[in-house]
Amino acid sequence: FFSVRTMAHLSYADEFPRGRAPAPSGSPLLAAALACVASFTVVYSYLAAQPRAVDLWTAAPVRVAPHVRTAPMAPPPHVTGGQASAHVHREAQAPPAPVPGPWAARYEALNAKTAQWIGAPLSLLLLPLTALTAVLMVIRQATARPVRPAPLAMAAVTGTARRGLKNKKLLVLGGSGYLGSRICRAAVEAGYKVTALSRRGGPPKMDPALEQVEWRIGDATEAATLQGLVNEGYDCIVHAIGLLFDSQSGLANLNTIVSGSQSLPDANGTYDRITRQTAEDLIDAVLEATPANTQLPLAFISAAEAGWPDVPGGPLMDKIVPDFLKRYLIAKRVVEGRLTADNDGKIRPLILRPSLMWDWGKLDVLPAIPVFWAASKAGVPFVDRPVQVNTIAKAVVEGLDNDDVQGVIRFEKMDELAARNQWEF
Repeated sequence: FFSVRTMAHLSYADEFPRGRAPAPSGSPLLAAALACVASFTVVYSYLAAQPRAVDLWTAAPVRVAPHVRTAPMAPPPHVTGGQASAHVHREAQAPPAPVPGPWAARYEALNAKTAQWIGAPLSLLLLPLTALTAVLMVIRQATARPVRPAPLAMAAVTGTARRGLKNKKLLVLGGSGYLGSRICRAAVEAGYKVTALSRRGGPPKMDPALEQVEWRIGDATEAATLQGLVNEGYDCIVHAIGLLFDSQSGLANLNTIVSGSQSLPDANGTYDRITRQTAEDLIDAVLEATPANTQLPLAFISAAEAGWPDVPGGPLMDKIVPDFLKRYLIAKRVVEGRLTADNDGKIRPLILRPSLMWDWGKLDVLPAIPVFWAASKAGVPFVDRPVQVNTIAKAVVEGLDNDDVQGVIRFEKMDELAARNQWEF
């Protein structure tokens, strides 16, 4: 509980400027639930490895020493002759061992596998992780500056213009996705007029901010659809289309769990088609529609692992990851290369490279957050710290609004951009 709760506090403090971090109202219940699971796992793995006198499933005696006395006892005084001999013989015999049933055998096998493959690794992970977070908390408290009250400029400006953003038009491809919907919401809060394209053609959930978005139903893999949208004239564009498991990964059904839109890719839903082709068609459309001496901001959501070739240990990771992840990263890198090319100076590229994107409601990634967080804090060069999805969304909108922001944006820069925001989100 201490470990999880401390990491929750530190992660919240990282997401907001000092002195403005809100109380994590939704985290205590989740922290308590995770702590219960962790505690149960540690205790269960310990007990499963211990000898027991009674099987927990059948209540039958197990692992008990044979009931054989080292020396026969003398018969009682009233037992004489042959009866005494029989009595001694019975005392020396062991009772018949109970025969375990099929369910008992399965339960014992499950105990052994659970202790070996789940309990022991989690136990070894939780103890140093708790110690690490304790040390970090002490260091953070020792070096913290006094909390300053938020300035008046930090007040909410929902739906109003900020720095002349009123009436600026933003196009978001993949606006109904996990990150795309947050970008739409952040842009609306900043005063943009937002148009979102997706196969669903509507918001993923009821949200007053998302009701102000103009939703379009369309297929981004059709170049004509993208060209028609770009020709309408937008001040900036975000490409937030993507999928974690494509149709060739063998894990496509998991998208119903990990995908924000909970949609399944069709037979042609590959990384190359969904990520590379849609992004390159978008770039071509922008180059054709943008006049000379005009630069259009275009944000592309890449991945932290796309930068592995540039960090120590990254090339080795590139070789050992599964084939589907290699294809995923190849598609991202091709788009990055296309964006950083000359493009006649018509595109200001923003390439965001988040690692794990998360929030407290996305339960499928929460178990991995402590591992990535600890590895990043420990200085592992090919592991970036997880970033809250709202931080990424705010960084995208802030980057689009600042002409000096372009190129690759990693988690440190995302934090900086998100901290510049002057509205509540």
